[in-house]
Amino acid sequence: MTLDKCFRKELWRVIEESKKGTNFNSQKQFDNLHTILKKNYSIDDIEMLLQEFNCVVNEYIGSKEFKELFKVNGGFIQESKDAVYLDFASWLVGQGIEIYDRFFKKGNEVVVDYIRDNKINSENYEYECLMYAFFNMNA
Repeated sequence: MTLDKCFRKELWRVIEESKKGTNFNSQKQFDNLHTILKKNYSIDDIEMLLQEFNCVVNEYIGSKEFKELFKVNGGFIQESKDAVYLDFASWLVGQGIEIYDRFFKKGNEVVVDYIRDNKINSENYEYECLMYAFFNMNA
């Protein structure tokens, strides 16, 4: 599959496809995402999608609202190491464009409500880096 310059749009499409049938299980989404990428995209396209994924992660991490989700700032995410920021932000990207848009319009309460309303446990929203699905395409 050859992509044009719309990698952000394609990233969101792939994320939505990877969520299908997972019932908020991050390991299943990781496996789906890895399979989708491996089967449908060239290495160059995967690298471009990963760059776009990283851009979205950095948008989350750079926001004041994101930092307020961590316990040290009165939130609920246990912060044990710096990697938790990356893991949680990657998980947020994996939830798709709807939560992304709502987060940047309405703030971090959107995430709190999303987790509560969908009964997502910490094992899934603290899942170790969904971003790793973009690697090891030869495996």
